[in-house]
Amino acid sequence: MKTIILYESKHGCTETCASYIKEKNNIQEMIKISDFKGNLGEYDRIMIGTPVYIGQINKKVKSFMTLHKDMLLKKEFDIFICSMNEENYEQMLIMNFDEDIRNHAKIIHAGGAYDFNKLGWFSKLIVKKIAKVDHSIESIKYDQLDSI
Repeated sequence: MKTIILYESKHGCTETCASYIKEKNNIQEMIKISDFKGNLGEYDRIMIGTPVYIGQINKKVKSFMTLHKDMLLKKEFDIFICSMNEENYEQMLIMNFDEDIRNHAKIIHAGGAYDFNKLGWFSKLIVKKIAKVDHSIESIKYDQLDSI
């Protein structure tokens, strides 16, 4: 089965998850959505990874999925979401993915991370105020990544 992992990553957590899935499942192709120039029709299975910031998935991921929705719905399709906010997870899914995508794709919450070495000052301020976190922390759910 020909599989591709497509992702976007702002601070590295989604890329870490994508790399883990690639190695664990011996997948040959992994590329940022913004760099993808191929044909989705060539693949049997498509895995898409996105970070979530303030309840919104990555804009490039959202645009890609909107543009290629018909093709994605014809394929085996997985979405892995990197987010530290579990409290509003279901609401985030409804806001970001239409019903067809939610019903077709296997969607997992892969956990997330705050890397204070990579965050800008404003992002650090937001994380400190909202998440009440003032240091780097990683909470990747490898058991969830293993399920796809």
